[in-house]
Amino acid sequence: NGISTHVGIATFNDATFHDDVTFTTANGNNILFDKSDNQLEFGNDVKAEFGASGQLEINFQSNSGNSSIQHTSNLGYLVLSGNNLDLRSTTSNHVYLRANYNDSVDLYFANTKRFETTNTGINVTGLTDTDTFLSSGNATFSGTITAGGATGTNGQYLKSTGSGVAWASFPAARTSQLFTASAG
Repeated sequence: NGISTHVGIATFNDATFHDDVTFTTANGNNILFDKSDNQLEFGNDVKAEFGASGQLEINFQSNSGNSSIQHTSNLGYLVLSGNNLDLRSTTSNHVYLRANYNDSVDLYFANTKRFETTNTGINVTGLTDTDTFLSSGNATFSGTITAGGATGTNGQYLKSTGSGVAWASFPAARTSQLFTASAG
């Protein structure tokens, strides 16, 4: 129960430490086991490395302010496991991404859910802006549809222009009469 300082190599068999323990690092930022907090504290620019070749690193870089968890091996995956997973901001606890076991994966903007996977596909809340839309099956739209920079009105259809689409109206004769097609 006293202070013991060792320089060089020291061997301790069955050592018990009863207070804080400091591991001095080359950059002087040190690693501290803080007894009162029950935690291992790493100074700035001191990384924790796991695996014989440092395949996993946890690190805070003071020059950039970046915290990182890096999986540096070309083998395997970095696995975060749990029945539910949230990526959140630390300051306001806003959700960026939520993964729910056997359910949806949700993406958020400003803590509002905007994208959700479902058992049949996806659900998007809000405006969808896309450069190219290709549907290999049926597409159902509700609400207002804008195409080619214009919004159609009731009774109009989209017509190919050869370089895009445009809204067109059915001829009056087709909207008031019923025709039946027959073979032969």
